Amino acid sequence: GKYVKNAKDRKARKFNKALYATPEFEEFWGVISQRTTYRVRVDPAELVGKVVYAINREERIKPLRIEVTRAGIKVLRGGAVNEVKSSQSMELTGTELQQATSLTRATLVDIVVRSGKLDQFIGNPNDFIAMIRRVIQGELAKIVVGGIQYEKIGGSVYELRELQADGLEEKERFFDRMVEIHNTQKTDFDHVVYDSEVERQFAGMLDSREDIKLFMKLPAKFKVPTPVGDYNPDWAIIRQTDGENRIYMIRETKSTHDRNKRRPSENAKIDAAIGHFKAI
Repeated sequence: GKYVKNAKDRKARKFNKALYATPEFEEFWGVISQRTTYRVRVDPAELVGKVVYAINREERIKPLRIEVTRAGIKVLRGGAVNEVKSSQSMELTGTELQQATSLTRATLVDIVVRSGKLDQFIGNPNDFIAMIRRVIQGELAKIVVGGIQYEKIGGSVYELRELQADGLEEKERFFDRMVEIHNTQKTDFDHVVYDSEVERQFAGMLDSREDIKLFMKLPAKFKVPTPVGDYNPDWAIIRQTDGENRIYMIRETKSTHDRNKRRPSENAKIDAAIGHFKAI
């Protein structure tokens, strides 16, 4: 059917391993992958109040209903439920929530208790945690960006040797999500994987422009820490001006430039990442 892709429609990209071994790339990667740490001032009482208010305006999370059939177990949403608890999954999602929101366990517990929706949490911990995460990130996004400060620390967000090793282990990709590169000396693979039509066009533009000396779609492992979760920028680029000056650029390709059409947490991640790259 249209929802299933044929495995034959996949192929491995050719890896240009020589690129990562050049002194120019080593210097470039050393600059753009520097780690930072951030400080941000948030009034916990103000944040908790706003989050609890926002949670109370959310729709009720339906409990999970477990249905056992001959074929196996189905997990359904809504309907009658025998109390289903998994302390392990609740513990795991709680840890994920801390990482995704930069809040302490005590603050998160305070939010859940004050929301008065503990029964919804017990009935369906995963969906409840997903809702809480979305609400907290939205409220944090409105508060934190103005007061965030980044500073450089030692180390790399993604080590060059790790990048090289991962490049050699390149997996097969679907044809219809890749655009062929003609100037293959400029990037790390002979095809670029794209997520949208905007990215496909952008890759073609980078490939054809003479002033673009190097470009790469940054791997998912390249992550910048922000108060509303890790951020993975789209592109790293070296552009040459006047035949001598080399400008390092990190670019984001969004389908819309209108901030109001993007989620608050997405805007906050981009704004915070600008602070990170300014610091390095």
